[in-house]
Amino acid sequence: MRRLDRRVLVWLGIAVGLALSAYLLNTLAADPRVFADDYVEYWAAGRLNLTAGNPYAADALLPLERAVGRTAEVLMMWNPPYTLALAMPLALLPYPASRLTWLLLNLLAVMVAVAWWWQLIGGPLRRGWLAQLVAFTFFPTVTVLRMGQIGPLLLLGIVGFLWHERQRRDWLAGAFLALVAIKPHLLYLVWIALLLWLAQTRRWRVLAGAAATLAAATAAALAANPAVIGQYLAATAADSPLVWATPTFGSLLRMLFGFERRWLQFVPLAPGILWLARYWHRHGSGRQWSAHMPLILLVSVTTAAFGWSFDQVVLLPAVLVVMHSLFGRLPLRIGILLTAAYLIFNMAAWTLYGRVSDFWQLWLAPGLLLWYASAERLRGQGIDQAAGGRS
Repeated sequence: MRRLDRRVLVWLGIAVGLALSAYLLNTLAADPRVFADDYVEYWAAGRLNLTAGNPYAADALLPLERAVGRTAEVLMMWNPPYTLALAMPLALLPYPASRLTWLLLNLLAVMVAVAWWWQLIGGPLRRGWLAQLVAFTFFPTVTVLRMGQIGPLLLLGIVGFLWHERQRRDWLAGAFLALVAIKPHLLYLVWIALLLWLAQTRRWRVLAGAAATLAAATAAALAANPAVIGQYLAATAADSPLVWATPTFGSLLRMLFGFERRWLQFVPLAPGILWLARYWHRHGSGRQWSAHMPLILLVSVTTAAFGWSFDQVVLLPAVLVVMHSLFGRLPLRIGILLTAAYLIFNMAAWTLYGRVSDFWQLWLAPGLLLWYASAERLRGQGIDQAAGGRS
């Protein structure tokens, strides 16, 4: 694409972004209840913690959530206390302005993560706009932004870690990795793989960067509310989000054999850990993180004990790897088939969205895993055939 064309696209993107922001601001000013969605849990918890209230108490959260227009059940923030370091500054704003700021921050997080990842996998810069287009038409990306959830920060944490690790900025890599700890259960295999990688490379400054960032975030939460850790522990001991049937195989097992048997929720972790042990034994040494990460993300989300369909925005790196391979050695008919499968995944997810419980999106993560594995196998076959033709 010519430089002039790229410049036109950039200015067009800025104009669309400003128009969208103005529209959302006007909508929020007219009726703040429009976006009294999942973000309200972070805003309300941040406000409570700033005033030394209990951010993990439903009876304290309820009046704040009702005041900004939420009419459904109270939403609890189950994320660990260090997450409040992100929530508290935004909670200083009135809810409409805070929700808009959150949306813009998450849009930026996705855009930066996609741009960095595209460069990490060697994507042509002239097609960077196409990577962004794919990212913002991916079902989990749209829903996570619409619902005001926190998944884009996890995505930025994953890609930011990879970006700075590649440049050997280990402290910064660790600082970005701390964002993944916002939902440590979702990407549990990333943490196990990280320990295996650290044992091989001895790059302990990555771990130190993550630990220092989490310690500073926890200290910020404690400075406003010294009792917050005890409040979090008490809330998780008394209750948990496991009352929800999420799109996970653990929830499926509980629905089949008794939903009261919560231990079944964690059974899928075992095959996930066994898979990682075998994978790392075969491929762990001598490979870059960017080669490991897409498959680890897919298997981790597929076997996680808890997670929602909008959390699958963290699978964008795998989607973009396949998209990049379409410009490589794959035959045209295979590329069309993979593209059609991706479009069918998105259309099926949107067909179910809002019509049935999110549990019925159970197929999405394993479907993407099979799609990615098929694309990688076909790409490998294409490389082998090309090599054979040159020999």
